[in-house]
Amino acid sequence: MPEQLSQLLYLARWAGTLLVLSVHGSALFLNFNRLDPNDESAFVAAWRFLVSYEFARQGVIGFFVMSGFLVGGAAIARLREDKPFLLDYCIHRFARIYLVLIPAIVLTFVLDTTGRSIFPVEFGAYGVSYFEGHYDLRLMLADFVNLQGIITKFYGTNGPLWSIAYEFWYYIFFPLLLLPFGRAYSPGTRKIVAAVIFAVCIAVTIRQIWFAFGFLVWGLGAALTLARRPLMRSPARALVLTATVIVALRVIFTGAMMRDYPALLCIPDAITAAAFANLILTMRFSTLQDWRVLDWSGHKRLADFSFTLYAIHNPTIVFLRAAASQFLGLEWAQSTAGAEQWEVLAVSAGVTVAFAYALSRVTEAKVGVARRRLRQFVDRAESRLADQPLAGLMRAPLARRAISRRVGLWKAGGRFEKPRAPGVAAAQSAQGCGEYGEAGDGKIAAAGRG
Repeated sequence: MPEQLSQLLYLARWAGTLLVLSVHGSALFLNFNRLDPNDESAFVAAWRFLVSYEFARQGVIGFFVMSGFLVGGAAIARLREDKPFLLDYCIHRFARIYLVLIPAIVLTFVLDTTGRSIFPVEFGAYGVSYFEGHYDLRLMLADFVNLQGIITKFYGTNGPLWSIAYEFWYYIFFPLLLLPFGRAYSPGTRKIVAAVIFAVCIAVTIRQIWFAFGFLVWGLGAALTLARRPLMRSPARALVLTATVIVALRVIFTGAMMRDYPALLCIPDAITAAAFANLILTMRFSTLQDWRVLDWSGHKRLADFSFTLYAIHNPTIVFLRAAASQFLGLEWAQSTAGAEQWEVLAVSAGVTVAFAYALSRVTEAKVGVARRRLRQFVDRAESRLADQPLAGLMRAPLARRAISRRVGLWKAGGRFEKPRAPGVAAAQSAQGCGEYGEAGDGKIAAAGRG
């Protein structure tokens, strides 16, 4: 993967996460309802246009495309090899998601329970209708298995966790659906597993139609690793096109329109995904070296804790909003956005970012350690199973298949031939994205959430 593309994805990750934080913080701390449009400054007008739910949603769509490109693309490359990979793949994905998700859910429980206990409901967002019915502890259990936003409501005030649930199941379902194209597993197993997962996807889609749409967006990112040439040669033109499309969608598909006609959401989502995909594809084949904004080493440092920030920011700023109202008074919270409100928002956002960074030192920064320990645990479990009396019977068919695969997979012209090597595109994907789209060697890590 070109270094400039890696840097671009780092930048997109941390900037997109900060945008989501700003959107949620603005909704909590800044009241523009009583603001006279004639008195609106240029700064406030620009803030309200840029820091909007429309742009935040486009950022989440971009995360799905990036995640598919990094994780899905690497999975495609591994599917075309002769070595079984699903166990290692699941270890990588589970460690990446749950090392952040579990602390985020626990933190949500602690902050929401504490905030609802010590602060009056009207001083924060705990009592708004959006969070009504979300404090049932059974929902917290559903969050632990990533059902939020798909089968159940999200727990507490941590609404952004819905996208993590979607990404988690895309991680799991994608290689299983493509298993019939895998070389390392028996034909019968491949077909049965793929059929079962396809049926599960259909059942989930019946309940939540956006699950299938989001899966297609994620799959689009994965498909970029198979492309042999870009649609556009100029990265600058691709970037301008992407920015133009995003701004045009923000103007045309307003928040009010989306609330009145939610079925239309798929239109801007699909166009946004296509624009991001085109930009990634163009940069993948580019030898660009002169975008100095991408040379900053801080992009990776900020991206390295963006997943933690995304996962914990909402319950944190809701708690800080309630605390600010407690000390500054309800009148402060309900008054039109002024200098004091902007200052409190800036301080609260800064505290949230700093807290996320500190927490990431024991979450995202420890993903490699978690993977190694999980791998050791699985190896020990396999060793215990190997000592069981029936283990030899279970291993014999696998051993025979392994031997036959070493000799050759098919016979042609009276001699055995070795399997063909994976395609060039798949090899480039595996080389560029790392083993599973992660970044032990300085390459980009999976998006958002993964």
